[in-house]
Amino acid sequence: MKFSRLKTTASNGFSLTELLVALAIIAVLAAIIIPAVGNVSRTANSTKCLSNLHQIGTAITLYSQENNGYFPYGIKQKGVIRWSHEIQNYLASTTGKKTPTEVFVCPSESTELLEQSGNGDYYRNTNYIANPALLTDDRDPQGTGSSVSRISYFNVLRPAEVILVADGTVNNNGGSEWGFFSQTGITRSSETYADEIVRDETEADAGSGRRLSWRHDGHVQAVFVDGHVDGFSVGELKYKNFHYNY
Repeated sequence: MKFSRLKTTASNGFSLTELLVALAIIAVLAAIIIPAVGNVSRTANSTKCLSNLHQIGTAITLYSQENNGYFPYGIKQKGVIRWSHEIQNYLASTTGKKTPTEVFVCPSESTELLEQSGNGDYYRNTNYIANPALLTDDRDPQGTGSSVSRISYFNVLRPAEVILVADGTVNNNGGSEWGFFSQTGITRSSETYADEIVRDETEADAGSGRRLSWRHDGHVQAVFVDGHVDGFSVGELKYKNFHYNY
């Protein structure tokens, strides 16, 4: 009587040791890749923001060229007309809205920009904010009985150093005020204060949308009067970057 041998086949599965090694490799790769993907996303957002600011700066320059060198008002007496509305005709819109919203929205701002009922395009439809020393308030803020004059491009003595528009803090609806008039240093126009450092007052803003925002990993981005764009960490901007008269 013959007995046939039982055939055995080798297992194709992984041993416990092999599985543990594979999981360890996956964990190491994830630790490397996930932060890298996040960095790529942040870099892309910063690049898009700089592009937005460059377009805004170009539009303001075009406006000034057609208005005898004068910048637009930051906000005007008649209605709630802001600088962003004044330059809308110098920007291309892909949304079909009165103001090209996509250019006025920084992708790094975490608070969604909401349109307010009853105000439509004439609300704070941007989270960028103007330098109120250049784009002035036409609503007689000092109660003098007369409007404030517009500022001319030709009055700016250091166009490569003076901010035109920058990243702005936002209110609960995601919008910035027309200008960073609450930022410490904006009223100190004397050359005596020129080299004092601009502080990050994002937390002090408390949702009012009246200051600069360092929302790009501790950097604020801006377009300058001469049209160039750049980003700055806390300590790099000074009061002389606000004021044009020295």
